[in-house]
Amino acid sequence: MNSAVILSQEAEQDLSIIFDYTYEKFGADQALLFISSFDDDFLTIKNHPLIGKDRSELILGLRSYIKGQYIIFYRIIPNGIRIVRIIHQSRDLPFHLAP
Repeated sequence: MNSAVILSQEAEQDLSIIFDYTYEKFGADQALLFISSFDDDFLTIKNHPLIGKDRSELILGLRSYIKGQYIIFYRIIPNGIRIVRIIHQSRDLPFHLAP
């Protein structure tokens, strides 16, 4: 059985915000390149789900993986991984991870 990478609606919105910011600061080519680079990180996490730090102090079962200035929050699920949020390190993490 193949494992999957599933993005939450919030993670999809996070990527959209990251794209818009990168587009405004660096242009379309850089924005597309940066956003597509997340696929490599998602694949790494999928293939090595325990690579991320346990963040159960924030939410039980949550893990995090650092990508530059961003933190990819994810959960290990039976059929792969679920990307929960992608948040800049300068943000208030408990606030952005609140249900």
